[in-house]
Amino acid sequence: MDILIRGDVPSNEFGTKWFIEFCERELNVKFNVVYVDSSVFTEKLNIVMATDSMPDMIMASATVWENNVVDWGCDDGMFLAIDEYAEYCPNYFAEISRQPELIAATTAPDGHTYGFSNIRQPHEGQSMGIPTIINRQWLENLGLEMPNTLDEFYNVLCAFRDQDANGNGDPTDEIPWAGTNSSGYPELMVIKWAFGINGYRTDAVDSTTLEGYWAPYHPRYKEALAFMKKLYDEGLLYHGYFSDSGSDLESVMQASSEYAVVGFSIDANRESATGSRSLWSQYDACNPFVADDTITRNTWKGAPIDLFTWTISSETEYPELCVRFCDLWYDPYMAICYTYGPEYGGVYDYWGTGWVYDAETQSIYYPNGSNHLEYNSIMDGAGFGLEASTAMSRYFEDWTYGKEWDEEEARYQATIAQNNTPLRNAAVHRRLLDAGAAGDL
Repeated sequence: MDILIRGDVPSNEFGTKWFIEFCERELNVKFNVVYVDSSVFTEKLNIVMATDSMPDMIMASATVWENNVVDWGCDDGMFLAIDEYAEYCPNYFAEISRQPELIAATTAPDGHTYGFSNIRQPHEGQSMGIPTIINRQWLENLGLEMPNTLDEFYNVLCAFRDQDANGNGDPTDEIPWAGTNSSGYPELMVIKWAFGINGYRTDAVDSTTLEGYWAPYHPRYKEALAFMKKLYDEGLLYHGYFSDSGSDLESVMQASSEYAVVGFSIDANRESATGSRSLWSQYDACNPFVADDTITRNTWKGAPIDLFTWTISSETEYPELCVRFCDLWYDPYMAICYTYGPEYGGVYDYWGTGWVYDAETQSIYYPNGSNHLEYNSIMDGAGFGLEASTAMSRYFEDWTYGKEWDEEEARYQATIAQNNTPLRNAAVHRRLLDAGAAGDL
């Protein structure tokens, strides 16, 4: 079977990934794999679909979206409707049925399902959104409170810029707000939420009618853009926001292992925002902001799904085989193997690169020190099948969300629960807060 994968060409000594080796050995399937770098994958995909040269399967994260499903599935009939082969994918549809809202999310307007999606079951207290981080130590150094409004946020950023917030004697080395547009981190979203424009990127949902709309249509969208421009013009938003890559920014953020240079950023930057892990403890999750008292404080909460990470050609000669193959990865154990590779010393550990599960820390490690990404990880971005923590919670009876956190991670996760809109309900977040405070996580 021919497969197009969004990911890097294998660089290990075997010239392939364990996942492909396993499938060919154990499933008696021969794959002809074409790997395409993430930076050009969308372009490649568009060419493939425009020239009617779709392979048997496409494996890609954050690439095939709802509009593609409508165009290539509903209208052009190029994607296989997997619901017509439901008898061959019982694991997938059983998993979707656990969260009924996911049925709607994955069903096309014509009533069909045109691909397999990566699914996760949110654990109690788990943040599914995009928290922001703020340097609590800097706030304390300058006698400032956690900002709640955009005006307060602006004043805090000005103080970070002007008052030697990190206390190293140099008032010019602080980056009030660090981020890069090229990294895909949603800095603008943080601001548009403050104006009541809910949703992700340019998608938005009216909180009253629950109807979707294009965010730039919102009457206050221009205000959000104007606020961002003001921050950029005044040196409060990183000067390389529009030109630097994520790696460029990371090198700037990690200029010193003795003191932090970042005041505010997106949660995804917490680990890379300093040159030393000892500085992580300076950061707390920040409150979502509001522009004024007419706005309900909110933050975007992502759905527990990454859509259409596997799509199958409607013209494949092997529809049943393709569907059964994809369904395999919704079995918890197989989902763990897809994510981390084979279990160490097991019958599938062909290369001695497998993992061992440590029940005490509830984490996976590699006895021979093998590089997980080099040997096992096959696709850039989100996974497919069951998400790893969901699979582990199903397979390992003693697995508990957050138990592997060290003291610092538990402290930080507790600030997310405290300062961001709960994913489920207050009781769940109360549990996380109490556990974090008691050091039980």
